[in-house]
Amino acid sequence: MNKENNGIPTISRLRYKKGEQIFKQNDFGISIYKILNGKIEIFRESEDTEIPVAVLGGGDVIGEMIFFLRSPEARTASAPHLPH
Repeated sequence: MNKENNGIPTISRLRYKKGEQIFKQNDFGISIYKILNGKIEIFRESEDTEIPVAVLGGGDVIGEMIFFLRSPEARTASAPHLPH
């Protein structure tokens, strides 16, 4: 996330293809995402098994746990863009 001169993070509009990974469990990052359209599946991996956590859509927010910690921590789940 880029910061402008006043220290406020900038907002970028990103587009993901169906099936493309937005973030992956154990990746590092501090970005937060608002879903504008489409569906996102949140899942955790444990012993080579994907455990579904939620399916989210337009208006929902993902990545907020890392964002509010304000430090680069490993993500606790993965979030791919679901094919329709």
